[in-house]
Amino acid sequence: MNAANDLQPFAAPNVNDMEITGSTADVNIVLEWQQAQCSQCGSPPWVGTRRYFITKDTDYSTVHSQVVQDLGSSVDTGNWQELQSFIQWGQSKYPADHYALVLWDHGSGWLNFRGARKPLPSTPRSVSFNYATGTEIRTWELPNALAVTPKMDLIAFDASLLQQLEVDYEIRNSTSFIVGSEESPPGRGYIYNTFLGDLTANPAMTPQQFGSQIVTRTINDYAQFDSDPTDLSILTQSEIDTSKLQNLADKVNAFAAALIGHKTDAANAEAAARTNAKNYGAAEGYADYKDLWDYADRIKNGGVPADLAQAAANVQTAISSAVLVEGHNSAEAGSHGITIDVPTPSAFVPSYANLAFAKSTQWPAWIQSQTK
Repeated sequence: MNAANDLQPFAAPNVNDMEITGSTADVNIVLEWQQAQCSQCGSPPWVGTRRYFITKDTDYSTVHSQVVQDLGSSVDTGNWQELQSFIQWGQSKYPADHYALVLWDHGSGWLNFRGARKPLPSTPRSVSFNYATGTEIRTWELPNALAVTPKMDLIAFDASLLQQLEVDYEIRNSTSFIVGSEESPPGRGYIYNTFLGDLTANPAMTPQQFGSQIVTRTINDYAQFDSDPTDLSILTQSEIDTSKLQNLADKVNAFAAALIGHKTDAANAEAAARTNAKNYGAAEGYADYKDLWDYADRIKNGGVPADLAQAAANVQTAISSAVLVEGHNSAEAGSHGITIDVPTPSAFVPSYANLAFAKSTQWPAWIQSQTK
């Protein structure tokens, strides 16, 4: 929980959510929580980084859980090495049959948070933004942070815009399942007591089942805890099976090749799909993040040659296999569980080439070859 930023006011309420359930004999809930002093860091009652063992209580106004380690003010949760340190500490102190990791903070897909596309960021990053230090964890640093034994069974992003093929592919070997949002979710984030309560009631559930509970609880029960219509209008959640991501990347690679092959005779359909496909994060400058299914569907039904339409359909079939559970509210119609970056050629960010997905597919070549 990197609350060294403007999300700080939501941190303690989320910890109190966790305490409503609390750890049990079968489920350990542990937390690393950072707060800081800066112009946008809120007014935290303490500053620094603490590790907690979450215990049950019904006082929703105060965090009562035990601080099991105070790391002081020099630790930076915007550094991937600190994330790895926390995971290794948790596995050592609280060994388990299964491990789920939640990353709580801002998120920006694969791109830099503050800069978005204009000006082009020199160091695009994905998650865990520390406003006091100016640090963030880069997408391609996540595999380093997650290089632990045993590996994570489930990673959930309580952050914006991170259920993206570029991000998911980067960590496909680091976890079995990924839960997250295509859209920028409400600042309040997850309602932790809902799905943690499900887990403590049934600690034998599989990691896949636990991920599904996070999705369904977030979509179905959010209104019970947050009645703000603005918040309720931006709910998207999905669970990804990482064993299916290579197949999806392969199908997207073939799709990119077909798009390039028809960049002249299908140029109008390709430009229309880029413009009209369901997009996310527009208010923050990320409107080029498109629902991959919807983008492919608009190509498929855009009067394009048969081979291009078939390549688009193959992407949709691969998405159906990779996305295990998907939910969204009515305002997010057109969501199918995973996004992809589809900028114009002029908005292409060269450091996209650092991504494993970019190295493995022709998608960056497609982006740069668009004629309209």
